[in-house]
Amino acid sequence: MSKEPELGVVTRATVLVVDDEAPVLRALARDLRLMNYQPVAASDPSIALAMLEVRRFDAVLTDLQLPVPGGGVFAA
Repeated sequence: MSKEPELGVVTRATVLVVDDEAPVLRALARDLRLMNYQPVAASDPSIALAMLEVRRFDAVLTDLQLPVPGGGVFAA
């Protein structure tokens, strides 16, 4: 059974950020932190897919032009 947050406790949304360009990945993660999100960065789409299998994310922000398997695999 999942544990619900206590009343008055603010939880930050977790965002998986996927981009193969390091400067873009760092900038997106920084900006998300400034907006009070909790970013988790991945520069390799295969690693990001593996992360999705073991962890829950509130959102995925990805470059659609990633190398194989490509950013489109993250579209629902």
